[in-house]
Amino acid sequence: MSIEVIGHSLKDFEFNTPFITKVDQDNYKTDYKESFKQGAFIESVKLLYYVERDQHGRILDYRPVVPANNYLLNLKLINRTGDTAQTSNGLIQYFTKLLEWNDGKDKLEFNNEIHEPWNTFLERESSRPTYQFKTYLEDAVKSNNEETRLAYSTATAYMLSVRNMYKYYLSKGYIFQNPPMQYEVITVFIPAGPDSMEQYQKLHIDTTDLRLNVDKSERKKNLLLLQALSDEQLAAFIAVIRSRRVLKSKGNQIFTESSLSLEIAYMCLLMNSVGLRREEVATLRVNHIRLPTKKEFENGYVSILIGPNNGVCTKGDQARTVKFPAHGMKKLYQYMQTKRYISRKNKFIANQKAKEESLKKEYTSKGKEVPVDKLSDITNEPIYLFLTAKGECYAKDTLTSRWAEIRNIIKVNFDIEFIHKMHNLRPTYAVRRLTTMINSGMKHGEALSQLQLELGHLKPETTEEYLKQAINAGSGHEISERVTDFLFESQGIEIDFNLGDFE
Repeated sequence: MSIEVIGHSLKDFEFNTPFITKVDQDNYKTDYKESFKQGAFIESVKLLYYVERDQHGRILDYRPVVPANNYLLNLKLINRTGDTAQTSNGLIQYFTKLLEWNDGKDKLEFNNEIHEPWNTFLERESSRPTYQFKTYLEDAVKSNNEETRLAYSTATAYMLSVRNMYKYYLSKGYIFQNPPMQYEVITVFIPAGPDSMEQYQKLHIDTTDLRLNVDKSERKKNLLLLQALSDEQLAAFIAVIRSRRVLKSKGNQIFTESSLSLEIAYMCLLMNSVGLRREEVATLRVNHIRLPTKKEFENGYVSILIGPNNGVCTKGDQARTVKFPAHGMKKLYQYMQTKRYISRKNKFIANQKAKEESLKKEYTSKGKEVPVDKLSDITNEPIYLFLTAKGECYAKDTLTSRWAEIRNIIKVNFDIEFIHKMHNLRPTYAVRRLTTMINSGMKHGEALSQLQLELGHLKPETTEEYLKQAINAGSGHEISERVTDFLFESQGIEIDFNLGDFE
């Protein structure tokens, strides 16, 4: 048997604050105060659970990771934090490492209190889990292993998640045998603004020693790992996408050939030819796709606005304009007219109707009217461009698994090194785009600014790394210039839209 920590997203629910009263010596009753009958609405939160599985992977039991979930709900209910997904991901990493360091000895015993390693802090500081996690993240940032490496920004966010969880418990008066970290609030006096009657104003700064110790050279090295595909690697990638054949790993270097779905193939192409992130391409909607105009065909591209307001999950909820190849846009428009897509779209619509009925039933059973905004969110949900055979949006983990299968077949059939992650399709696009702009006579600074807008980079440093790759690439990236032609134009090698429905 094995135990793992998973995240499970709950959406569109009400949290009713409990009111606990003592019935007798040994019993308590949970109720809700009258003023709490109308619960606090939570749009979405990813909570953590321990899951116990047997040797065949079947779930035997599960229970919530209470310390993490209490903190996450506090962020939603008290702090009104919008997006807590990254915090949840950081805590998943932390509680997973706690299981590993505890040799997986936790038992899912619901009737008995169990040992929780999250609050066990030994006298030696380096043995405390918070400091062990700090060391683990520092090593992950410095790692050269594609499977274990973390970006410095991601590692910092994970450390901040754990640090803030413990700060929350310390603020509530939770007593630890030894402190989870060295924590203090420093008061700094800064000159007051022109509208203040005081000469100085106080600024309170929370400080802890749980900060990642990674020098700038290591951080820069991590940025450089955002590497565009070489000509040879790009050619192999194109060949695999065209054939739509991949290799699934069975372990011990044993593989079995499988089909790559049409939708996954198109998502890969768009990441490479538009520079979309994985979450962005997975949440494109049908209203983003249309038949290009004559002028757009002449220009070669169609400008599309993406962002939360039109259903696309962009990083930091930042809206931006991206450029679709005009021929690619036409092919996607044609794809939307196929029986394959219409079947999936109809299943999506049926799923939405089922959600609508479920919502109505839930509120009717409570004697309440269905909130108009909740009902509207379901009925007005834009249809996804890429849908699974069940009519659902593609999950992030599904894209990760399919990319691993693409990587497998490139390594085996082409006998070349290919350790790229899926995200590296973005720098491949970026290098090609920068090369085009620079070769057309655009100044480097202007080209960088333009690309930074197109990619949605908040920090110019990331885009600058692409500039170095573009300059070093020289004419060797001519093949990249022709990727769009290879993938989308009618040259006898286009993706066949009449293939059967499969996953």
